[in-house]
Amino acid sequence: MTFPVLGKIEVNGPDAAPLYTYLRSEAPGDFGPESGFLYDHIKRSRPEAIGTDEVKWNFTKFLVDGDGKVVRRFEPTVTPEELRGELDGALA
Repeated sequence: MTFPVLGKIEVNGPDAAPLYTYLRSEAPGDFGPESGFLYDHIKRSRPEAIGTDEVKWNFTKFLVDGDGKVVRRFEPTVTPEELRGELDGALA
């Protein structure tokens, strides 16, 4: 038996993997017009996604504590450098 370590999964919709259903429900998040080009792109290509808890683009990040509680969701426009403080706090 093999295990698909990098197998593709659904993150939105009725076939979403349970992990992402949980993450999205605990930290719905949604980026707005201040996100600039990304918001504009989603508004043009998938307007129905605006205002929903969907993961709208690659690099949406979820910070989860050691007990599995979702601490915060970071949209793709947040860089790793910008979330460093929260990561350090979660590891302390």
